[in-house]
Amino acid sequence: MSPRNDYLRSTIWSVAHAEAPEVVTSAWIDEQLAETFERCGIRPGLLESVAGILERRWWPEEVTFDEAPRSPVDGPSNWPTSTRATSTS
Repeated sequence: MSPRNDYLRSTIWSVAHAEAPEVVTSAWIDEQLAETFERCGIRPGLLESVAGILERRWWPEEVTFDEAPRSPVDGPSNWPTSTRATSTS
């Protein structure tokens, strides 16, 4: 079988999304870098106007990458249960 055909019969069982709770705006980053921007002649708002990113979301520092979807912020109660059909007989 050729590598192009390896995934012809693949199926996606589910899709999940976890959004980090801490919102960090481009305006806040501008505030934090104000002295550096002034020293370098960079105008505030450049990050937002060039990249078009108004905000980004961060996980708390104590949450590692592999823990993020299971963090106490989201908690297991907020995650959907399995959608696979189960037999009751």
